Parts: sequence; C-alpha cells; structure tokens
Amino acid sequence: MKNKKLLVISGSVCLLLVLAALPFISACAKAPQTAGPPLTTKGYSIFDGTMADMTWPDVEKAAKSGAIVIVQIGTVEQHGPHMAQGTDTYMGQVVAKLVKQSLESKGIQTLIVPPFYFGMSGYKGAFPGTFSSRPETVKAVLYDIVDSLKVSGFNNVFVFSWHQEPQHNTAVLEGTKEARSGTGTKTYFVLPPWSGLAPRLGITGKEEHIIIVPPPPPPAGPPPQFRDVHAGKGETGDMAAFFPDLIDEAMAKTLQPNQKTGADLAKWPRDPVEMRKFQPNGYIGDPASFDVEAEKKDVEDWVKRMADTIESVVKGTYKPPEIK
Repeated sequence: MKNKKLLVISGSVCLLLVLAALPFISACAKAPQTAGPPLTTKGYSIFDGTMADMTWPDVEKAAKSGAIVIVQIGTVEQHGPHMAQGTDTYMGQVVAKLVKQSLESKGIQTLIVPPFYFGMSGYKGAFPGTFSSRPETVKAVLYDIVDSLKVSGFNNVFVFSWHQEPQHNTAVLEGTKEARSGTGTKTYFVLPPWSGLAPRLGITGKEEHIIIVPPPPPPAGPPPQFRDVHAGKGETGDMAAFFPDLIDEAMAKTLQPNQKTGADLAKWPRDPVEMRKFQPNGYIGDPASFDVEAEKKDVEDWVKRMADTIESVVKGTYKPPEIK
C-alpha cells in the first residue's frame, strides 16, 4: 500500500515538474537553432537584384515590355588561402548588377537571372571545396535557362562569365549556340577582351551568337613578365573593394608572389597533384600588392564597355572588334 502511495506521489511530482518546465521548453523551441554571431555582409544574397526576388506579375510585365536578360555562368572554386571560393560568382553578380544599372540609365530595361554557379573548374581534386560540372551539364543547364526565359516571353539573352578558364568558356560558348538555335531566341555569349580567349577558342568575331567587348587601350610600356591570372593582385583587389568580409586582407598582405610567365601558363597542369605543385597556395600573381581603388576603376571600365556593347546589339549598331 505504501508503495502505491509513493508511486502516486512520485507521478504527481513528475507531472508538476513537466508542467513547470513547459514555458522553458516552448521558449527553446521558438529560439533560433543556429549559433554564432549575427550575419555581416557574408550573408549577402546572390539572389539580390535578380528575378528570384521579383514576383511573377512583375516578370511578366517586364517580358511584355521587351526587357533583355543577363545570365551569369560562374563557379565555386578555390581562390587562395585568403578569399572565398565563391569569388567568381560574387564578382560576376556585381558586374551583372552594375551593367543592369548602366543599361537602364540608357532606357534599356534589364533583368538578371539567378547565377548558375556550378560551372567547370580545373581545380577539382587539387583543393577541397571546389566543384566542377561536366561540359554537357553546363550546356544542358544553360539551354534550360534560355528555354525557360523563352517560355516566359523573353527573346534577348546575354550570357557571360567572370570565370575565364578556357574549358569552362568553351562549354558556355557551345551551350549558348545550342540554346540560340534550339529556342529561336537572340542569345549571345558576351566575351571579355582581356583574357585572349577569342583566339584561343578559335573565334573570328563573325559568329552570330557571340559579341565581343572591345579592349581598353594597352598600358604604356612593355607587357609585364609575370602574369596575374588567379586570386592575385587583380581578384584580391576586386574582392577587397566589393566584398571585404569575404577576404582576409591581413593574410593577403603576407602572401609571397607566385610568379608565372606566359610560357609557364601554357603548361597548366590538369593532374591535381601537379596542380598543387604549380600553385601550392592556390593563386598565381601577387595578392599582397592589391590596389582597391585601381580595381574599382577596372571593374567600372569593364562594366561601361560591356553595357555599351550590349546597347549596340539592342540598337542594331554592333560591330565586332578586330581579333588579334
């Protein structure tokens, strides 16, 4: 009998304890389940300013008014020990938004597609965290993006990539051609002038699916002996200018130059082990010498040239520059 009374009392006590704890349990359930400091600009959304943040009626209205569309095909790949792996995608979105602003100041309504950031990268396997798609994947996704735009009522599509790896751009180039032909849209690959990609990809400038941004005047003096091509002075300055929370500037200033000539770059390895020997810390150039203001001006110049080139296509006055 005593045991039964003890059980009743114990059960009552437990029930009271549970009831008393309910407010605390409820508060915990409602509390955020993530830990850590509040988000800074690392929480910046690559959807910002794109069609993903628009309502469908607004998209429909833009399509009916003849808006053009910008599509960025980027990558997620290592950019040295001092910068985020999304550098190419982040900087591509900066350019897309600035080009949109420039075009709309000229009266050309422009929309931006959320970026496809799983392009091709030769760093896969050499540095953890790098992603690389197959060429057929890049081409298929690009085709489906353009086809979706066509169904939504858009006809003028401009594709570009901040990431300048030849294999990646070959896939984007071929994907652009296939999408243009298969959907009947006026889809163009916007080729930047600075990388020498046109001659390397066998481009003549007469292709209907390619528009080439004219290069800036050549700098005074002889060309530099060593090339700054990946996560070096240029890209480090770009990220310091536009996404300072995604770069460790203090570390960047301690990095020693990884000096490669044009002849060295022609021997670019594909084997992951050899790649780590070629650029042990994942950069080619001199990150420590980055110049924020100089890179801002370079981006502004590129944006102006790209916007002017797209405007000339829209208005039917485009003339391709001479390929050298």
